[in-house]
Amino acid sequence: MCIPLLHGLALSTDLNNMSKKASAMDKEAKERIAAHLVTASEGLISVPQAMKAAGFPTRDRKNSTLIKRAWRKSKDLVVVDQKSRAGDSASKTISNEPQPA
Repeated sequence: MCIPLLHGLALSTDLNNMSKKASAMDKEAKERIAAHLVTASEGLISVPQAMKAAGFPTRDRKNSTLIKRAWRKSKDLVVVDQKSRAGDSASKTISNEPQPA
């Protein structure tokens, strides 16, 4: 699964503007989104900020177990520059491929 990162943190703004129907996701899906946001931001936002953008309630954003779980998932993701792969596209995507050791 690839999530395009268009203009900086445009993806996180889109998540905040989601309709209430579309926001009914389970915790695992929200953790995955938070992990993708942390990876895509390349250190610009923290895990709790990404969890907030993904729709976690405050009590879950302060839960250290969930923060660590999202952080560990973000470590397995890598940002792939489409410009270097396709030649004509300047957007970035997040790949679920593990990073080389």
